[in-house]
Amino acid sequence: TEGELPLTSLIILSIVLPLFLSALSGLTQANIDWRKLRTANDFIKNDLDANQEKISGKKIAAIQSVRLTKPAFTFQAQAFAFNFDEQLLPGDVVYLKGASGSGKSTFLKLLLKFRTAAGIWINELPSTEIDAQALRQRIAYLSQDPTLLSATIEENVTFGRQLSSAQKEFLQQTKILAPIFQTKSWDTVLVENGSNLSGGEKQRLAAARLLLTDADLYLLDESTSNIDQASAKAIFETL
Repeated sequence: TEGELPLTSLIILSIVLPLFLSALSGLTQANIDWRKLRTANDFIKNDLDANQEKISGKKIAAIQSVRLTKPAFTFQAQAFAFNFDEQLLPGDVVYLKGASGSGKSTFLKLLLKFRTAAGIWINELPSTEIDAQALRQRIAYLSQDPTLLSATIEENVTFGRQLSSAQKEFLQQTKILAPIFQTKSWDTVLVENGSNLSGGEKQRLAAARLLLTDADLYLLDESTSNIDQASAKAIFETL
């Protein structure tokens, strides 16, 4: 500090040591990244690949009927069953009522083949014999907690595609998105799974997706729980 340090010490302190610490920091970060990569790779191999869904079976072009004969499934070695005995045809509107935790959402997911179930017949074929992908292409499913993208409102409605003028006009006529457009527009970007929307606005946006979906079977899982009664009625009437 008093000018007594030799030049070599100054070089070590001011140049070499910072370079060494910077390199050490980089090496540590590389080691952390490698561990993350190895963990992610293990997750893909052990959790994703090992549990990949087996999609096979007969392909269907349309859903013409749904028959329920006491649907049942097994989860974690425990058997569950629903006391349904119904034949559903195009044009039928069904309201499923039950206490919280009684299995309403679970039953709807059985129709989507998210779990293997007995007692569900599609076009008089057991659902277990039908190709899951072909079946889901004919079903529109609206969950309780819709997934939103970090993208514009328009891109969220169509999952990335552009809306046609006719589609925008149709949605405006339904007024399903009217409360959202009081402060936002088609180009407004949503962030963090729609954190700049209220719960009701998220459901409205998800309902707009549903209104533009061409499907044979529409499944709505408490999808208007955060929307006022008049708006919910308008959504159902539009459907």
